[in-house]
Amino acid sequence: MTRNRALLVVTVLVGALVVGALGVVGLGGIAGVRGVGSARPDAVDPVDPVGATAAGTPVPAPAADFRITAGLTDSRRYQQDRVLLVSLRNRGAAPVRVERLQLRTVLFGTVPPATQDTVLPPTGRRLDLPVAYGPPRCGGGSAARPSAPVAVVNVRDAVDASGATTELQVTLRGGNRLLQLRHVLECRQQAVQRAADIRFGSSWTQVGSGRQARVRGELVVRRRSSPQPVTVTEVGGGIIFGVRLLDERSGPPVRLPAGRRRAAAPLEISASRCDPHALIESKRTFTFTVYVRLGGASEVFLPLEATGEGRRLLEESLARCAPR
Repeated sequence: MTRNRALLVVTVLVGALVVGALGVVGLGGIAGVRGVGSARPDAVDPVDPVGATAAGTPVPAPAADFRITAGLTDSRRYQQDRVLLVSLRNRGAAPVRVERLQLRTVLFGTVPPATQDTVLPPTGRRLDLPVAYGPPRCGGGSAARPSAPVAVVNVRDAVDASGATTELQVTLRGGNRLLQLRHVLECRQQAVQRAADIRFGSSWTQVGSGRQARVRGELVVRRRSSPQPVTVTEVGGGIIFGVRLLDERSGPPVRLPAGRRRAAAPLEISASRCDPHALIESKRTFTFTVYVRLGGASEVFLPLEATGEGRRLLEESLARCAPR
């Protein structure tokens, strides 16, 4: 009897060990199935390539995996639009959708975020997105050693559209140097605009006819606040329209000495190029450029747009010279 009981105990123990071993193996197999057990729903199976299923389809990445880097660049296309380019790269394992973008810096005012709908692939490929900035903050001490600018990027997973939007604040590498150069220029422009009002006069006439017609007007400088001399050193045209000063005397086109309130110079505008390529490339056809010096400071450029009667005559001139 004692021998039979001992055999029974041994049999039960062996059976328990076998069942336990099978149970461990079974649980281990179940834990390896995505979405089963205590694993997060967005977790990636460690046996799969990072960020993809075995079939190669991208899978959602958790917010912690949004690895975005950013830089700041300039573009001639946007120079007069108060817009820079934020260069984004996705260093993560899954595609990311960019929904909003904003630039924050102590050197310029902050404008509302711009709506975007752009997907950054998980390849590190650079993608440039335009971002606007506000007026310069001049006269403060923040310009001497400004804190690093940041791009505020609202992103979500590009695969799982139901995921929440995440706001990232990404430091803009090398952005301070570009912003400081813009800040210096725009604060000097602001000083000139506070000192004097520079614009085309209200009186315009047309001379000649047909494609040889020219438009004549004048550039007027009126003092506002600063007692310093204001000097217009050059008036530049664009791709289509050229500018010629009618006063052939040597010296700057317009000089407003200290103590004077107003100065003007006659000028003539004509269409110098009307070929199809020029018409396509001209983005600001009726905007000209004046170069101005305040006192002994270096010159700065200011955009100057033709409006009213001058704009109407220039539009007619452009219509006459455009190819038919």
